[in-house]
Amino acid sequence: GYAAFLLLSGLVVNASIFVICDYNQLRRGRPNQRVIKAILGKAGPILLSVFSTVLGLVPFLSEGDKEVFWFSFAVGTISGLVASLVGLFVVLPVWMWERGQSK
Repeated sequence: GYAAFLLLSGLVVNASIFVICDYNQLRRGRPNQRVIKAILGKAGPILLSVFSTVLGLVPFLSEGDKEVFWFSFAVGTISGLVASLVGLFVVLPVWMWERGQSK
């Protein structure tokens, strides 16, 4: 469980940094439009890395009780990566969204 937590922490923070860096590099448009462009611009690479990691860990699920470490590592990482997509594509944009923006 702890190993999966450490792996997830690094992956989610790295993906968030990519989105925020892309947001900061966009100079044109309103701030809320820049949030949408940054999220959509990094959605492909983030989804590909999550999908490839999940597919790479699927074989460890077949061992079950025989390999306790690898099974729990795979279950924790896969469920955490799927849950992190909600954080990256819902929670992070909500936190970056500017309210009361003047037209």
